Amino acid sequence: MPKIHANTEAILKAYPIKGVDISHWNGLIDMNKLVENGFKIVMIKAGDGYTTSDGKMFLDPDFYRNAKKATEAGLYVGYYFYFRPKRDPIAQARFFRQICKLAPEPHFQPIADVEASDGLSPAQVADSLEKFLNEVARLFSLSDSRLPIIYSRYSFLFSNIQGVGGAEYLYKYDWWFARYYREEPMGKWIIWQSSDKYRIPGIAGDIDLDHWRYGEKELKEYLGLSTKPRKRKPTEEIIRKRTITEELLSRGIPFRLGRDKREKVYIALSGRKDLKSMDDIAKL
Repeated sequence: MPKIHANTEAILKAYPIKGVDISHWNGLIDMNKLVENGFKIVMIKAGDGYTTSDGKMFLDPDFYRNAKKATEAGLYVGYYFYFRPKRDPIAQARFFRQICKLAPEPHFQPIADVEASDGLSPAQVADSLEKFLNEVARLFSLSDSRLPIIYSRYSFLFSNIQGVGGAEYLYKYDWWFARYYREEPMGKWIIWQSSDKYRIPGIAGDIDLDHWRYGEKELKEYLGLSTKPRKRKPTEEIIRKRTITEELLSRGIPFRLGRDKREKVYIALSGRKDLKSMDDIAKL
């Protein structure tokens, strides 16, 4: 696919599934207006590792309201946390988990908003970020196939944290990139924030415009909402049959035998290495 440049209509044509990310800076957003204007996704700021005057980390004052209204409107919801590499990464992850427990269950896995270096070197940022991501994955009980999403600018994440800081671990995560007024990002991004000045009828002020990279079917599959029937977990009986078949094939023995014969052969094979042909089997 050719690169898409800073033409909103062309970008929307190429990536029509729209999203928006919001925080208290956007004021009170009418989520139903988002739906009316064709939006499917909303990413909501939960908090910030920044320490407030009372010594506590920052909870976005509109987080719970935004989470509730977005869920009720039927949008696909995700929660993000502004990561501060100079602060304790474990404490930030725990705070993120704590405040998310009181919000509706999101569709997307937790998101790390990675934009600041806080005066640290790339290697120091890389180390702190890795600790944060690992702790988030543990606290949110995420599997290796569904790790946190990283939001950042491509240049900051790879030229700085990875390129200089040596953070090779970044490649195992899914990326949400901010890249304004330019061609689409490189790499395995799943969401592209193409503008910070998009306007929606009925909503005051500028908003960030995001694009899901793939289609509706892939989005539902990514979120675990696919209507396709799940594959049934193999039973012990099926696993046992597969084991017998694999053992026979590994010895070059045809496996089109009756069930009783297969099991008899398998039992014999476990203690004998001389059974290598149908003639040998016939002697059992």
